[in-house]
This record gives sequence, C-alpha cells and structure tokens, in this order.
Amino acid sequence: MAVRSGRRTAWRRAPGQTIRDWAPASSCASLPGKVADRSRGASDIVAVGETRLLHGTAIALKGRAALIRGESGSGKSDLALRCLAQPPSDLISGQALLVADDQVRAEVRGGKVHLTCPETIKGLIEVRGLGIVAVPAQDEAELELLVDLVRPEEIERLPDPAATAEIMGVQVRHLALAPFEASAPLKLLLALQGAAGAGRGS
Repeated sequence: MAVRSGRRTAWRRAPGQTIRDWAPASSCASLPGKVADRSRGASDIVAVGETRLLHGTAIALKGRAALIRGESGSGKSDLALRCLAQPPSDLISGQALLVADDQVRAEVRGGKVHLTCPETIKGLIEVRGLGIVAVPAQDEAELELLVDLVRPEEIERLPDPAATAEIMGVQVRHLALAPFEASAPLKLLLALQGAAGAGRGS
C-alpha cells in the first residue's frame, strides 16, 4: 500500500477554522447523496452507493486500521496525534500513520471494511490550539479495531478481549477507551496490534 509522507508543519488557516472546513464540500461532491450531519454522534453515517463517509479519525499500524469514534471535541484527533508520536518499541512493532482525521471514507470489499481519506484532507490532522498540521499518512488500510471514546468511569477493568461491534455489516474488534489517560495511545496501539494479529490468524 502506498504511504504518503508529510512534514509536521502547521498550515495557515482563518481564525476558528477546523479541518472540516478544508474538506468536504469539494471532497464529498464526488459522492452522490448527502453527507452525515457532522454535529451529530460519531457513529452516524450515511450510505452513498457502496461507499460511506464516517465521522471519526482513523490511524493505521502496518496496514491495519483503528477507527476512533466520539462526539465532537471528545479527543479523537488528540489521541490519534499521540499514537502517531508513539515510537516503535518492544511492545509496539511499527510506526502508526494517519489515515484520515474527522472524516473517513469506508468501503466493504471481500468481507472487510477498507478506510481511505477524502482527497482534500489527506495527510492533515487538526491539532487544537495549533492548527492544521501535515503528518505522515497511509492512503488505505483495512479496519481491524473500533475505538469508542468514553469517560474513565465507564471503562471496564477487565473487558472481553474478543468483544466486537458491527459496522457496515462487518463484525470488528471493539475497545472502549478514555482518551486523555496518559496510557491511552499505548493501549490503543496494543489493542490494534492484537486485533490485527488475531485477524491474520497468528
């Protein structure tokens, strides 16, 4: 799969502008039909032919993706950014890359959900308090893990490691995560690595 590289530099933007303003009138114009209301929950999606546009942020590790879902301002982009900054280690094999921030294209092929980014926001992530930043990104990745952001008190101490959730008719491993815990990026990447390994039958 092609990997898109980018320098970690902030883009100029108007005051109050977010990455949503960069995207989609143009990037979604190629899709017939309406786009999901982005003011609603992250799980709200609208089918457009065989492709759907999801409100969320996706990252990839060795070609396998996690889709982070949550309300606007819940910490999706912040958590993704910290995952991108997590270096490879004895615990995590490989470097996380951005797939898409705020809006993610999804398509089912061969019984798997494949994620890509609208063209106008490829390689861009919104960093609150800084602006729109260019980061290394992956063009496409296969979805292995759904991450729903919740409050710390909602986290199960010992959740079912085989828990799944359905998206677009496909069952995918599922994780509930409190995004602002210091260990949240490592937890997400460990879960993604484990889900990807299980998906490969290892």
